[in-house]
Formats: sequence, structure tokens, C-alpha cells
Amino acid sequence: MFKFKFQIFIENFVLMILSIIKIFIFSKLFIKIKDKKENTNKDCIILGNGPSLNSFLKEKKYFLQNKELFCVNLFPISEFFERLKPRYYVLSAPEVYKGISKTSRRYF
Repeated sequence: MFKFKFQIFIENFVLMILSIIKIFIFSKLFIKIKDKKENTNKDCIILGNGPSLNSFLKEKKYFLQNKELFCVNLFPISEFFERLKPRYYVLSAPEVYKGISKTSRRYF
């Protein structure tokens, strides 16, 4: 009986040590951390939705060059999404979460 409990203890101890080793291997100690100052000199533009954005994008698309682009809500279903390819996407419209909008149900 004692040998059986001791064997279980040893097995669990070895598994715990292996888990700790995995944590150290996959932790940030061994992964190169990018410099946080990498994007500090870039401007960012938040692309909303609506007719004013459509006219702006048609007239002044050169303005968006070399800028970090954020898009919101249903922008990914617009004609401009594939051309501009925003790096960041913010989903904050309550109708998307609640499933009220037919458009949101169709695309999400």
C-alpha cells in the first residue's frame, strides 16, 4: 500500500517538474521580445462607416499611406476592406453581439 502511494507521488512529482520545464521553455524568458517602440512614430487612422468615409476614401486615398489603420464594426464587408487591409479591427456595435442586424448575422 505504501509503495503504491509513493509511486503515485513520484509520478506526479515528475509530471510537475516536466510542466515547470515546459513553462520555462515557452515563457518570454526564451522568446525574443519585440521592441515596444517599433510603431511609436506612425500615425494611426480609425476607419468608421458611412457616406463621409466613402467620399474621403475615394478622394484622398493617398493620405492613408504609411499609417496604421484601424477599422470598426461592419467595415470588413465594405468594398474598401480588401484594398486597404487594416491591421487592427475593433468590434463594438451592440447589434453585432445581439444578432439583431440582418447584415451582422449574414457576415458574422
